[in-house]
Amino acid sequence: MPRCIQFVTDRAISPSAPVYTDQEPVAIAQGTERTVKVLSLTIQPHPASHHHRILSPIFPDNVAQYFRIIPHGRQAPAGKEDRVSDKGMSLSGNRVVVIGGATGVGFAVADLARAQGAEVVVASRNEAKIHAAVERLGSATGRTVDLRDEAQVADFFGALGSYDHLVITAGDWDLPMFGTLSDLDLGQARELLTVRFWGVLAAAKYGAKSIAAGGSITLTGGMLAHRPGKGTVMATTMAGAIEFLARGLAMDLAPVRVNAVCLGLILTEIVKQRPEAALQSMVAPLPVPRAASPTEAAKAYVYLMTNAYVTGQILPVDGGGMLV
Repeated sequence: MPRCIQFVTDRAISPSAPVYTDQEPVAIAQGTERTVKVLSLTIQPHPASHHHRILSPIFPDNVAQYFRIIPHGRQAPAGKEDRVSDKGMSLSGNRVVVIGGATGVGFAVADLARAQGAEVVVASRNEAKIHAAVERLGSATGRTVDLRDEAQVADFFGALGSYDHLVITAGDWDLPMFGTLSDLDLGQARELLTVRFWGVLAAAKYGAKSIAAGGSITLTGGMLAHRPGKGTVMATTMAGAIEFLARGLAMDLAPVRVNAVCLGLILTEIVKQRPEAALQSMVAPLPVPRAASPTEAAKAYVYLMTNAYVTGQILPVDGGGMLV
């Protein structure tokens, strides 16, 4: 006997072959309505309370999604989703892992997360820097991991246990990433991607196994993905690859959320080593004509961790660099 139900869900549903014969509507959260004839309907409880899995010819098992069932004709409580999201806009009680958290933007993320009440784990391949970071933070733990070594990455997450949010800011600054194509050393070019792409991908792969449902992964890209210049072939490539990786992972790892922060010029320890005149020339055309502090950048990561309705997004922190 055909049955019709009303449900709400986080994503739009596009049945490949809906049957428009029943006159009872199936109402979807986004406000659209579809009339479908649901045959052989089976509703299975999902481990998370208030969720169920719907299996039917319209929603085959390989594309089945999780829905919160509400009685037909009754509306979902107004503002309920907003209240849940607002409650989640905090890192208090969360476990946050920052790979690259010993210095720079990563350290600022760890410090801000700690200030919000998170249990923080900072990781880096440099043990001395980890010890220094843990001492500065005061209430954090440190672990070593080298993103260039897949076995190390797997062991790192295997020993880590469960956690809520993963932030990756690690980068290999020892290799040259700027230069013209004619001068490009292809061996070094391949090596540049070892940490900034393949290492990040390995961290996502093994880190996804122990991250909390509804948790998040935040990657780090850069403005050169959108504003390339002469001599920036590899830097532009790396930044762009991270953005597309974030979007792909957001679909593959859902309901874990995956986003990326697109950084402009940030006054990290390494950037401060550049001549002041060079830095000023880089920021002079910006609507906000200065470089950002690491703390200003870190706030973007915290936003992406705490807003439970944001995934697959690239968040620029660029002083308006996208506009010029």
